[in-house]
Amino acid sequence: MTEGLGFSEEQQVDFVACALLHDNAVAEYLNEKNTVQNFLGQSENIQAFDFTQFARHAYLGERNAELLPFRTDVKNIILWHHENADGSGAFGLTQNQTNMRSEILHLADTVDLLFNLKAISSDDFDHISEFIQQESGRLFSDRSAARFLETLSFTDIRCMQEKGRRRC
Repeated sequence: MTEGLGFSEEQQVDFVACALLHDNAVAEYLNEKNTVQNFLGQSENIQAFDFTQFARHAYLGERNAELLPFRTDVKNIILWHHENADGSGAFGLTQNQTNMRSEILHLADTVDLLFNLKAISSDDFDHISEFIQQESGRLFSDRSAARFLETLSFTDIRCMQEKGRRRC
């Protein structure tokens, strides 16, 4: 999704590293809370979920990432990865107050959380696409939703799964 957005190769590599590390502080957060209960609570309904509980783990994750030798500026990618477009996210920022890389990470993280991507069918991909379109402007920024819908197809996803690489 980052291809064609003007990100350099180094920015893309650093973004992928942030994506891999985005929840690096979940265990630390849970230890602070002295709990091992389900991180998402009881709600499986994304509309009813209180995203503000993610603020602390995002803050801790950003702090941890600052210690790593990234080649480009990755500030706020991890910190803002739970910001909803309408301002109902962890820090109350809207889509006009965050950056594209944190918005893409938020979209990808949410889709990964809500959908089984291991054995995705064409119908599953259509359902994901409909969900993203429906949540554009509320959960996901308009630009990250548009980017997903414009750049990824079911064929792309299957190819990446089968070939085990980024480009097919």
